Amino acid sequence: GTNRSRGDVNRVVFPTVYNSDKLTNYEIGSKNRFMDNMLQFNISYYYMKWDDFQLQVTDPSFQQCEVGVEEVFCGQPWQSVVANSPGGAHTEGVEVDMIFAPTDGLKIGGNVNWLKSVTDGAFEAADITKGMDLPNVPEWKGSVHASYFWPVEFVSGGEMFVRGQYTYQSESKNRLVNGGAELDGMFTNPRLTNESYGIADISAGILAHDAGWELSIYANNITDTRAQYQHSTGQFDYHFSNTGAASGGTPYSNYHHVYTNRPREFGVRLKWSFNG
Repeated sequence: GTNRSRGDVNRVVFPTVYNSDKLTNYEIGSKNRFMDNMLQFNISYYYMKWDDFQLQVTDPSFQQCEVGVEEVFCGQPWQSVVANSPGGAHTEGVEVDMIFAPTDGLKIGGNVNWLKSVTDGAFEAADITKGMDLPNVPEWKGSVHASYFWPVEFVSGGEMFVRGQYTYQSESKNRLVNGGAELDGMFTNPRLTNESYGIADISAGILAHDAGWELSIYANNITDTRAQYQHSTGQFDYHFSNTGAASGGTPYSNYHHVYTNRPREFGVRLKWSFNG
């Protein structure tokens, strides 16, 4: 791809053209069934090597030139560009999933995923060091679920059901490094933590297989959790909202955008299938 360029293209840190990245994936695993097929258990290990990965950075050549000091990269317009990290990165993880059906109608399952995603080398121009966690990659993710179905006589081909599930995700970072300009000791686009969260859902209803309809009630996000999916990556949101420092107070009074999930939700759902 091509970076936009302003000012003298010979005096900027990053080139006007960035290269493609390359991802190589290795995976090994096992899929199994036990106890007369009542238990399904799968496990896999994967390793992904990411070379020349692309990231958005601020070209540092917008800094002012020092008087009487000859500097090649300074005095250029502020601009955000795409760069390739020469150090690369890798992700490795283990994924396990299980389904257990001990009796007719009852099914219990779950999955867990551990993964570690870090940089493999330094990239001084972008303030990257070896071993930094890649953004938006939680170390742990998992879920458990259970459902029970039983036949009923008052509907032709009918079944009633109840189902519950719980999902969990550990904390992650919203970006790889602090970004933007450093003003008054703060970055205009800081590296923030997306906190861990867990969400529980439950539903119950009736299935009319012969007639092709389903009626259910549900409650999603029972605990009314506010999951932090992502923090704002706007270049100036954080600094310009620093009302505390402007009034002589603490510099940590900033607010910023957080992308979150839906609040607690109750509902009734009707599905109807039409067979031509």
